[in-house]
Amino acid sequence: MNHSMRPIRSLVAGLVVSAGIAWAASAAAQGRTLIQYLQEPSPLLMGHSGSQGYLGVDLADVDNDKAQALKLKEVRGALITLIDHDAPAGQAGLRINDVVVQLNGQTVESAEQLRRMLRELPAGRKISLEISRDGNLQTLSAQLADRHAMEQEIGTVWARAAATTSPLGRVSA
Repeated sequence: MNHSMRPIRSLVAGLVVSAGIAWAASAAAQGRTLIQYLQEPSPLLMGHSGSQGYLGVDLADVDNDKAQALKLKEVRGALITLIDHDAPAGQAGLRINDVVVQLNGQTVESAEQLRRMLRELPAGRKISLEISRDGNLQTLSAQLADRHAMEQEIGTVWARAAATTSPLGRVSA
């Protein structure tokens, strides 16, 4: 029976080595080291216990008219249309009508692409955003919040406010 397993073991070993080589090539192309990967939490390894990162923006696509009005050189990026000022976006200094053109050095083509990129990052991750504001490029950094923790905190604040407010709108002592 051991002799019949040798081809399978060789195949599995070959696949593991190939995957390692592919990962190393990808890491080298991004200018990253194994140590940098090991220091960052991986959403794949976290399973369901990790929380999705939260930036606190609403986004729209950039079209020709918006690109011209916002002094963009290219028709691409994600236009910020709404900001949660208590979230990382507000704390980082993002403003309505800023256009995100890069996230962590990766080009952003559309609002949906930026949403997808942000969904893949865990809470607590520090990010770098290159934005266009009035035609000028700027780089801002933020640390993504834990979306579930923020929702619970907001719910707690509303519950406290409701408990201390009388029906006439005055705060009870």
